[in-house]
Order: sequence, then structure tokens, then C-alpha cells
Amino acid sequence: MKHPQTLLSTTIALLSTALWADDHIEEIVVSDSQKNHGQLLADIARRTAADSAQLLRTLPGANVNSIGTLSGIAQYRGLSGERVAVQLDGAPVFSGGPNAMDAPLSYAPSLLLKQLSVTRGIAPVTAGQESVGGQIEAQLDRGTFADSEAFSGSAKLSSQYQSVNNGNSSALQAQLANRNHKLALLTSYDNGNNSEFAGGTLAGTQFERNRYDLSYGYRNGDIDALFYVGKNNTDDTGTPALPMDINFIDTDLAGFDITASIGDWKINSYASYSDVSHGMDNFSQRQAPPSPMMFRSIDVQADHLAFGVNATTKNRHGQWQLGFDTSRSDQDSDIFNPNNSAFLLRNFNDIERDIDGLFAQWSTEASAWKLQTGVRYNQIDASAGEVAGVAVPPPVVALANGFNSSNRDLSFSYVDLVAKANYTLDSHRSIEIGIGRKHRAPSYQELFLWVPLPITGGLADGRSYVGNLQLRKERNDEATLGFSWQTENGYFTPQLFYRRVDDYIQGTAATNAMVNMVSMALSGAPALQYNNVDAELYGIDAGYGFAINQHWRLNGSLSYVQGKRRDGVADNLYRLAPLNHRVALNYQKQQLGLSIESLLYAAQNDVAQFNNEQATGGYGLINISASYDLTDSLVLSGGIGNLLDKHYRDHLAGYNRNGNSDVAVGERLPGAGRSLYLAVELAL
Repeated sequence: MKHPQTLLSTTIALLSTALWADDHIEEIVVSDSQKNHGQLLADIARRTAADSAQLLRTLPGANVNSIGTLSGIAQYRGLSGERVAVQLDGAPVFSGGPNAMDAPLSYAPSLLLKQLSVTRGIAPVTAGQESVGGQIEAQLDRGTFADSEAFSGSAKLSSQYQSVNNGNSSALQAQLANRNHKLALLTSYDNGNNSEFAGGTLAGTQFERNRYDLSYGYRNGDIDALFYVGKNNTDDTGTPALPMDINFIDTDLAGFDITASIGDWKINSYASYSDVSHGMDNFSQRQAPPSPMMFRSIDVQADHLAFGVNATTKNRHGQWQLGFDTSRSDQDSDIFNPNNSAFLLRNFNDIERDIDGLFAQWSTEASAWKLQTGVRYNQIDASAGEVAGVAVPPPVVALANGFNSSNRDLSFSYVDLVAKANYTLDSHRSIEIGIGRKHRAPSYQELFLWVPLPITGGLADGRSYVGNLQLRKERNDEATLGFSWQTENGYFTPQLFYRRVDDYIQGTAATNAMVNMVSMALSGAPALQYNNVDAELYGIDAGYGFAINQHWRLNGSLSYVQGKRRDGVADNLYRLAPLNHRVALNYQKQQLGLSIESLLYAAQNDVAQFNNEQATGGYGLINISASYDLTDSLVLSGGIGNLLDKHYRDHLAGYNRNGNSDVAVGERLPGAGRSLYLAVELAL
């Protein structure tokens, strides 16, 4: 959903970026939505992360839960997965896989990105249907309209290599445009082998992805329209934090975004559609199970349709934005054994999850104050068909029968409220206060996972879970207090936040004896069941930067979050990023750019006991990079990540499930070792 936002550029880190792109080369902005501080721009060709989600690490409060090389799940202020609204070109992105192997940002390869932004603080009600954990938006670089009636063409070729996994990424962006029409073709290819770390090889980190996108844009007077179709194909890609790897994810994409002015109203409408065919198994890309009867493969078919309209108008009382949005999601998922044709586990059958929303937002300015208030109503309907287990033990059949005899048509409704106030102290300083009440209905996995399995929407804690048809919706009450200081030469934007969550959904010990019997037989451990608990999250994050002189600049970000149960159980929430700080010293003179970056992560000892979460030690990394503009259209760049070849464990990485690796099964996945990267970009 479109909404007004401004952009605060923060640290553009080495190995996720290099700095000060040439004006003649297309650029990418990695930003959070706050104040414009003289944007620090990064050339796409200087990215080394094939997964765009890794770029979130450069933003205050943001991070990424890594379950595979192309399967990074966005985290913001301790919340992740379906709690964070992710949009691509203004429309919500749907993850078709039940374990989020096709995480939303995997549909936006970094070489094709124009912009990746995070809405700082509480997301407005216009940001998306379910955005309790914030809003992230990616935009593909589909070029721009020309200034004349004559058509002109342009193209950009990008390629990069990194030694840590012999990874290669290449992209082509071509367009033909005049003042009113724009035709763009985007294509990219990413592939790589297993990643090296300081001490060995991390198996199951190979990857391969193809992305295609064809779009047509039209602009004339008060009409601005974009229509697109695309494909995203991922093949033979490891996910070592999960019990299976990706054999294929074939996704067809289509949509439009149209804006038109009618009288005093500006009308925006969008639609997006995705159709996902997804296959995975536990034997072809990792050490196979010891018994042929333990071989498993899963076929998933899923589709998602989203549509929304909003209208904006201004009068003497301020600006009003009114709208509605709707989404329809369907999924089927079957588990097979290729060595036993009789075996079938229909774990998700005829799943439907539909959301209809209405919202209104009002904003105004009065003297030194800027005010914004909004209200949203959502209706969520979730249902599941009958499930089955064929050639399975009697307890599994009993669980299927119990699920089939239950009420599987569920509804949730709620009202979200958001209010923000910004007070300008002077031309350089301002204070922002925000309060909000937001809700989230349970996901289909949390409701309809009838047999204990490690299918959790990417939670990847190694435990087996079972759903709960009695779950209540989550209620999040949040308050933020922020300060912004900005001059031509520097900025500093700290923000405090506190979130109280009633009926937070997480796994607790399952009490059903049959569920635990099945779980013990399948995984050797009792199951966790999704249940409602009470929780709280709080912390502080900040971005900062200043120009030392004409050629030297310092940029950094700091993030801290703490999450705990508050229902009498002394436990921490699962998979929260530890205190971390990133700072980069950058030099730019004419065609030459240099950067040295320090990345510090504290130890994380506040771990979730119910998830058997392992503590991690602190670590520090040093990265260096350089770039040189050979011409106005040709840029070369390179650098070294993890310069000292540090052995470390990222707390947000999962636990190894791949037996072929130099990392023991059950150990936290280590971070990548020293890596040389080289990149080139040519504008035609």
C-alpha cells in the first residue's frame, strides 16, 4: 500500500555494499523511513549478498534469520516471519513454502534492486494488512521514463564473484522508454557452491536461482501505471538449518500498480498474483537417512492473490487516506517416501487464509507539530480440508481422525490503531512519539499442523511442532520515543521502543500423550504446541553519521532488543539478535572509493529455554572494500570480507541439520570465512 515516507540512509556496509556510486550508474538505497540525511548511496554491482535480506543488517533495528543462502527471513526489533509485512513494488509478498524456503525477499535479487527500505518504528495502518513487526519494502529497478517523445534504449550489465563459495551473480537490466511509455526487461542468475568458514566447509549452502521480469509502464497527465509478469526459479539449493533442502521452487508472478487523479482525490490501486510449485527432500543434497523408510520428499502447491485500493485527498484540516485491501491464499502440501509408493502424509490440504481490510488515516501539520493517526479493521478467515495418513502408524491415523472431526473453519477480526506525533525543536532537531495497538491472527501452520513436524514457517529451532485450533489472535501495544538530529554534515537518530504482547504465539510443551508419542518416534524429542502466552519486547536502536572532511565520512548503526515472557514463566523469547554495532569509515575522492568497516556483536546469553536455544559468544569482524570508476559507465570494485578469517557463530543462524558438513549436526551454523569479492558494472 502506498503511503508517504521519507528516507534516512544509514550505513552501507562493505560486502553488502560499497560507497558513493557514480552518478552515471544506477544506484540502490538501503534506508529506513525517517529523515533524509543526504542519502548515502551504494552501487548495486558492489553487493556481494545474493540474498537481499542480508542487506537489512545495515539498518537500525533490522536483521535477518538465516535458514539458507537464499532464504533469509526479515527480523525487525525482535519480531520476524509473518509478523513483519514485506512488500515488493507496493504489493505484499507471499511465501509459498511452509518453512519459508522462498522467504519474501528471495523474490528480489540484490542485483535487481532499486531500493530496500524499512519503516522506522510503528508502521502506519496503510503499510499492510498484518504489520505488527513493522514494514519492509523492496523495489525492483525497472528504469525511468524519458524526457521526450522519442524512444531511447539503455541497458546495464552487472556481474560479481566471491571466493568463499565460488559464487557468481550476474544481471541484465534493459529498457526502452519515451515520455509516456516504458518497457523493461530484468533478468538475473545466482549460483554458488558450499561456503567455507574458518575451520572447514559448511555443506548444504549451495544455491542456484533464475529471476525474470518483464514490465510495461505508462504515464500521461494524472495517470501512472505499471504492469508486470515474471518468474522466479530456484533449483538445488541447500537449507542446512531445516530438515530438507530445496529441489525446486518455481514461481509465476504478475501484477499491476496504477495511480490516477480524479478531482481532488489521488487514487492508487494494485494487484499481485503468485503461483508457487515447490519440491524438497531430505536425501538428494545431504547425507541420506540410515533407513530407506525414512526418506521423505514434499510437494507443495500454493497461490496468492492480493488487491487493494486507496484514495488520498487534502483539505484545510489535513490529508485523508481511505482504502481497502484483500488477499486470498491457498496451499496444499503432501509428504511422500520415494522408496514406498504406498506412504502418504497429507499434512496441509485445501488450506485457505483470506484477509479483508478497511483503513483510514489522517495526517496534518500545525506549527511545529506533525500528526498522524490511523485505524484499520481486518477480518481473517482460515480453513483447512480433511487430512490423511496412508501406510502410517495407528497413532498418526488417530491424530488425522481427531483433526478431521474438529471445527476447521475459523475467523478472527480486530481493529488496529496508530498515532504518531513529531515536534520540531529547531531546524536541526525533532522529537517523535508513537503509540499503537496492532494484532496478528495465527498463521495456517500455527493452526492446522495436525501431526508433530518441524514445519514452522522458518522458525528452524530443530523441534517438532503441532498446531492448535484454539489459538487466539495476538495483541501488540507499542510505544516509541525518538530523537532526530540532522545537519548538512551529520545525523543521529536514536529511538526507544517498548512492546507489550498479549496472547503471543509460541511453542510450549505439548500435553497430548499421542502427539508426544508420535514426536518421540519421529524426532526423538517431545513436541511443542503453539499456544498463547504473554510477552514483552523493548530496546533501542540508532543510526548516525558525519562528514569528517570533504573526502572522509563515518557512518554507523546500533541495535539492541530484549524479549521476555511476562506470564509468570521466567524465559526469554526465541531467536533475538544480540546487541550489535556497525561502523564504517569511508573515503571518496574523484573516481576512487575506499571503506573499512567494523562489525561487533555481543554475546547472547538470554536464550529461550522452551526452544532449547543455544547461547552464542560475541565476535568482531573487519571488512574492507574499494571501487574505481574507470569511465562514466564502467565501475570496478572489490574487497575482502572477514579480513582476519574470524570463526564466529551468528546467533540468528539456525542449527545444522546436514550430516555431510564439517559442522556437527545440532551445532549452531558458523559464519562465512574470509572472502575476496570482485564486481563489475557496465552501463550501456
